[in-house]
Amino acid sequence: MIKESIQQIIGRLNIYLNTHYQDVSFVEYVVLSHLSEGNESIHVNLINVEEDTVFKNQVKPVSRPPQSPTANALGGIPVMRLNLYILFAFNPGDSNQLYEKALSLLTVVLRYFHTHQQQEISITIDGQPFNCSAKINYHNISLEESHNMWSNLGGTQKPYAMYKLQLLEIMPVELPSTIPSLTNPLLSIPNNHV
Repeated sequence: MIKESIQQIIGRLNIYLNTHYQDVSFVEYVVLSHLSEGNESIHVNLINVEEDTVFKNQVKPVSRPPQSPTANALGGIPVMRLNLYILFAFNPGDSNQLYEKALSLLTVVLRYFHTHQQQEISITIDGQPFNCSAKINYHNISLEESHNMWSNLGGTQKPYAMYKLQLLEIMPVELPSTIPSLTNPLLSIPNNHV
């Protein structure tokens, strides 16, 4: 589900970039991949996944049998809501011309997400259609956090933008409506001593 959601966002961004640059043939400007040297593509990487605990108690729970060990007081298991931190990085290598193009692409990406902050995600999970509304906000990073992130990614800092994709819902797996029980339970009954 995470991969499909990011791919939908990337697909829409690619359509926007092709329209912006008025390309005759479709160019894949944005790719879901690790950074590679001297490439004109915008590389998208998932940096972090966090559970959105603020909305955890406000969601409608999925119905569960009352005897289920994971059922809560509301009568079900709440939907898990996630925030994804997504890095859009440009790797121009040592080329000044590619660096200038990377800065130009960065400006267009910032403009796109500024005007398309709310997006509908439509995917199929286990044959069932699933729709959710995702909010995409720019995520500020301090210079120290930026340095740590690029050190962890194993490279030097590149032109980039970090976005927070909010409220991606992960639905729990449905349990059967009836839970099988033992016909001859092996329980200790204190009143019946042998």
